[in-house]
Amino acid sequence: MTPAQVADIGWDTKLPLSLEDALNSLETAVGSHVLDDLGIQFLNMYLDFKRLEAKQASEKTEEARLKVLSKIF
Repeated sequence: MTPAQVADIGWDTKLPLSLEDALNSLETAVGSHVLDDLGIQFLNMYLDFKRLEAKQASEKTEEARLKVLSKIF
């Protein structure tokens, strides 16, 4: 594909590098058709939950985070 074709389908957008950046991008996209179908109330609850999750993860040590993930996976 040419760079123009990639840009036309929106694949030239870089992914967020952190959970907080991803949540901010999602919040900014509220006006899109996909998010309209989900509902603003659901979106706000999801954003609040994920921000709490990110805050709790940032307060743990690397070892504690790995211990939790090793139990899950």
